[in-house]
Amino acid sequence: MIKNALKLFFNLWLVFLLSFSAKASLREKEIKLQQLKKQIKTVKTKIIQKEQEEKRLKQALKNIEHHLLLLESQKKQIEKNITRLKKEIETIESQKLLIERDLSLCQKRLQKRLLAIYQWQRIGFLHLVTRPLPQYLVLSSYLEQIAKQDKVLLSKYTLLQQRLNKLVFRYKEKINELQFQKNHIEKLKVQITQEKKKKAKLLQQAKRLKAKYKRKMTQLKKDAARLERIIKGLKKQQLQKRVKITKGQMPWPAKGKIVVPFGRYKDKLTSTYLISNGIEIKVSPNSPFKAVASGKVVYADWLHSYGNVIILDHGGGYYTLYAHAISLYKKKGQWVKKGEVLGKVGEGYSHYGATLYFELRYHGKPIDPFVWLKPQEGG
Repeated sequence: MIKNALKLFFNLWLVFLLSFSAKASLREKEIKLQQLKKQIKTVKTKIIQKEQEEKRLKQALKNIEHHLLLLESQKKQIEKNITRLKKEIETIESQKLLIERDLSLCQKRLQKRLLAIYQWQRIGFLHLVTRPLPQYLVLSSYLEQIAKQDKVLLSKYTLLQQRLNKLVFRYKEKINELQFQKNHIEKLKVQITQEKKKKAKLLQQAKRLKAKYKRKMTQLKKDAARLERIIKGLKKQQLQKRVKITKGQMPWPAKGKIVVPFGRYKDKLTSTYLISNGIEIKVSPNSPFKAVASGKVVYADWLHSYGNVIILDHGGGYYTLYAHAISLYKKKGQWVKKGEVLGKVGEGYSHYGATLYFELRYHGKPIDPFVWLKPQEGG
């Protein structure tokens, strides 16, 4: 019962394997191609994004350049104003020196006047009032005129000093303001220059990434084209005619007697009727078995209750299966020629002793291999 269940499982697995193995390589390639196409689409999107980013950065750099030119123009205008103000202050300072010289002279005259007045107050007033009236009036008028002139001179000095102080104050205030503006522009210029460097660096990064993505997309396109060629080749291989296999002309995989036929048969051990998808050939232990036709190994591994199993794809939907092997000489993916040894038969997989289990399938369905095998000599 367990053996029948294992056989059923094996047959289901084999149908899947044979239907899949012929197309597995092609499907893998087609899936890989779809993945490459998705990658190409993704990379193309990234390239477009980087181009847009590059365009934005270029425009930002243009705006920064324009702003820098405006700031440079303002800076030059401020420097002109500072130069003009420096000349004005030089003129003011020259005028200030002249005024200070005049005021110094005036101050000396006033000191003399004050000294004279002081001395006059001590002895001059009595001398004045004792003079005859006409002399008194003339001298008194003369002194009054001198006092008026000194007063005008002192007022003029005071006004000039005040005006000079105001001019100097205004000049210093303007210089400070312009210097502040100049410093402010310099700071802005430094900031914009730094921003410009930053944008330029980002632009270079965007260009490098864009170039990288373009190289990647070029390589992906090459890979996709190569994969498409492989897929076309695989499809052509699928459309090609099968390896020539003629009924009654196929060599035996191993010399021996058939102990289990194809299809419905009566098992001698259990006396029950079973169904076999292949045949079992009685051989000596460690006997070699060979490929009945050229083909590609699509499976070569151990399978419970069947020992080592090897399956060949002969094209055109034809497959051969060899089981109950103690060892295999070929690996999956290898090509073998007709008559090439595939491995050796082992024991313990059949109650008939050492037997080679052999199947022939067409598009996954088992067919009787006996009618395809050439008659054995003396058989």
